[in-house]
Amino acid sequence: MFRERLAQVMQAQREARGDDPKDGATHETILGIFQALYQGDITAGRAIYLLNYQAMHWADEPAQGALYRQAAAAIRQLQREEHRN
Repeated sequence: MFRERLAQVMQAQREARGDDPKDGATHETILGIFQALYQGDITAGRAIYLLNYQAMHWADEPAQGALYRQAAAAIRQLQREEHRN
């Protein structure tokens, strides 16, 4: 279930790419973290840590930081859904 939902989140992330080069790089980074999680290279906790770290790195760019925080929130939501099942 987690992997299927993660695949859906990854697809939504791909579709959300904007034309702004900063947005494109941010989405690519997020997709890379999602892909590592999907492949089992990192844990969900590590993925959330990496996304939150990137959000802090982009503190001077609120829109960029928000994208990372939203991605971390999506993983936390997937974890909650998995624990309910």
